[in-house]
Amino acid sequence: MREAGPAGSDPSIRAALPMEAYECIQEQRPQVVIADIRMPEMDGLTLMERVNELAGEVRFIFLSGYDLFDYAKQALHLGAVAYLLKPVKEAELKQALDKIQADLEQKKRQQAAWTKNRFRILYLSIDQYHELSRSPQPVYNDPALARFAVENIVLEIAGQHGITAQAFDVHDGIGLLLHYCSEEAAAREENIYALCRHLNHSISAYTKYTATIGIGQEVEQAGHIHLSFRTASHQIMQRLVLGGNRVITPGSAADANTREWLTPVMENQLMSYMENRMTEEAHQVLGQLFESVHSAKGDAADIRKLNLQCIVLYCKTMRLLDIDTEDTLGDEVALYHDSCRHSDMDSLLKWHCRILDACIGLIRAKSEDAEADNKLVQKALEHIHANYGGKLSLKNTADHVHLTPEYFSKLFKAHTATSFTDYLIHYRIRMARSLLKERIYKANEVAAMVGFSDVKHFYKTFKRLTGFTPQEYKNN
Repeated sequence: MREAGPAGSDPSIRAALPMEAYECIQEQRPQVVIADIRMPEMDGLTLMERVNELAGEVRFIFLSGYDLFDYAKQALHLGAVAYLLKPVKEAELKQALDKIQADLEQKKRQQAAWTKNRFRILYLSIDQYHELSRSPQPVYNDPALARFAVENIVLEIAGQHGITAQAFDVHDGIGLLLHYCSEEAAAREENIYALCRHLNHSISAYTKYTATIGIGQEVEQAGHIHLSFRTASHQIMQRLVLGGNRVITPGSAADANTREWLTPVMENQLMSYMENRMTEEAHQVLGQLFESVHSAKGDAADIRKLNLQCIVLYCKTMRLLDIDTEDTLGDEVALYHDSCRHSDMDSLLKWHCRILDACIGLIRAKSEDAEADNKLVQKALEHIHANYGGKLSLKNTADHVHLTPEYFSKLFKAHTATSFTDYLIHYRIRMARSLLKERIYKANEVAAMVGFSDVKHFYKTFKRLTGFTPQEYKNN
């Protein structure tokens, strides 16, 4: 294995064995690694997989004497820049290195250009959108036409305010991505609020619709735009409490002076029932909540607030359990819009019970999947424990449990909190320690018995993990 710099530069680090290479990469953090695909102890794909787990981005170029489609496919799937067949032509290697250099330079330019940027999402929800969707006269009440009309107004008015904006479709209206420099942030803040008020007025004045506008938080990186979208979506949900046809900022919800129906105690109770798949008990809590609002003669604001609190709780619980509901139930905004179809307490309570049942069903399915995954990992561990003295690899262990190497690697780490390679090395050294304690085997014999084909590498690994050489450990 060797590490290379930009095109035209000389290699700066060399390593004979994969583990030695891995240690060098940990210490030096090179930008480029050129490695053989087949190596003793650890193949090139496993090396790349372990390196990818480290912080920082390392580009790999693989060399191979074999034109193997599966290897090439896996290498490119893991993010390798090139898969070159031996004997490697200088022009091919230079082309791969030039590609890396161009990519690094482009990334550097982008980072420099984006350091002063600020981003913010505005979420414009058409208040009548769901009524339009259910209209018996879709030609005259087409949601797409409503969105088109609102978008034209939005972009024109944003231009009048001198704000750079990009429109995109959202579930029930239009999203706006605002982009401005950090030096303009303070001035833009007031301008954004003025823009939203102008939009709110113009949409109701020039169309037959009204809109609620949620203002997202300002973020400094493009990779954090989703956070701004999330906060903007959350503001839209406050419409349940505050009403529509308004601009909602993060502080607006504080103006809603209604009672807290879902107390922390009941919230924890409902979450616990969901997590433990106790459907009947969860239904009872919901019934108590809605009955408390009814008994206290709660008004529309109270009902809206309880509705919103329950929806947020469902989604919060599912996120805590790492369960994605986007393709099944939808997010908070989609659930909120669905709940708006109900005009009385009884039908709304039944809707909440159905959503709760769906959530518990997803939790139950994940639990069953986790049990199946656990059995696969246990089977892999048994395979390692039975065959650690042979030529074990991530790929042949994944084959043993009938999984792809990529999925097996993630699954193994999720269940054992360590990578496959680290687990195998530590297990081999643990077995080596047991054999050395018997004092009947030489160190080189133990190395072969626990799966090390290179004695020097065995000595080095043993010393690194135990603090002793094999001979010192055996004697003491």
